[in-house]
Amino acid sequence: MVNVEVEKDLPLLEGAVHQGKCWAAIRGEVAVSTIAMKAPSDADFESFRDSALETLGLLGEVRAGDLYEMRGDTYFMPRPHKHQNRSKKKPKSIIRPLRVSK
Repeated sequence: MVNVEVEKDLPLLEGAVHQGKCWAAIRGEVAVSTIAMKAPSDADFESFRDSALETLGLLGEVRAGDLYEMRGDTYFMPRPHKHQNRSKKKPKSIIRPLRVSK
């Protein structure tokens, strides 16, 4: 079980199971499609990433983040910064999980 927190004392997906890192196409407040960041070992990751981002770009705004499952629903948690471990600044707004359309 994973307890996700963006700001101190603000659990957003308590009890959710982390499914992995992914890219998502966002329309409004819904992630309409996702592609896992994990590529097969024999594939060129740069080509895989470029193709994935281009494909998702046709559907909406592309964001990187994490995929979680909770009570049968899937949620996408966008990353607050482009490089998650580099920036020490707090996000300008609270990052909330987005429901993934089925």
